[in-house]
Amino acid sequence: MTFPEQLRARLDAIISSSETKQSALIPVLREIQNEYGHLSNESMEKTAEMLDLPPSSVQNVATFYTMFFRQPVGKHVVWLCRTLACALKGAEQMEHHVCERLGVKFGETTADGKITLMEAECLASCGTSPVMLVDDKLEENLTRERVDKLLDELRKDCPARHGNNITAVRPDTQHGSQSDKRARSRNIQRGRRSGQPEEMCT
Repeated sequence: MTFPEQLRARLDAIISSSETKQSALIPVLREIQNEYGHLSNESMEKTAEMLDLPPSSVQNVATFYTMFFRQPVGKHVVWLCRTLACALKGAEQMEHHVCERLGVKFGETTADGKITLMEAECLASCGTSPVMLVDDKLEENLTRERVDKLLDELRKDCPARHGNNITAVRPDTQHGSQSDKRARSRNIQRGRRSGQPEEMCT
């Protein structure tokens, strides 16, 4: 695999500004994901080659940190928080409503390729629950009507939503980890091994 010239220039800049090649790994992977939308096996092999690292080291980082996508996702990624605070505010009913509106389950992408639906264990905004993360913008105090409006906006050809300085992450099935529940307010980079997403919506 050969990276485009502009991407390669950005990666070289990241590497040259890092103390070590190992410390450049995560920023390099994020830049590659920004370019392609996910991390393919070929891109990770190329990363290992660039950084003089064993391919297994790159693979381990890509599968450990839930901020990385190993498969293609939609133009927009919607994360529904399913922690206890959100559940007490009706998040479960919201989950079923969103799944029905989009016609997908957690971990799936709509047929038009616009929206990928994911579940998050905690988005560190319990005081404004129920909440969801749309791309990297936190949407708080959700109602069914507001969710419908947000989803309708995403179905249009609108750009990715940004704000709140939140790093979107993938959920996994190992719920309840104390380290995950100590997610830092409004700046989430949870790092747990990911598995296949649960099919919470029926």
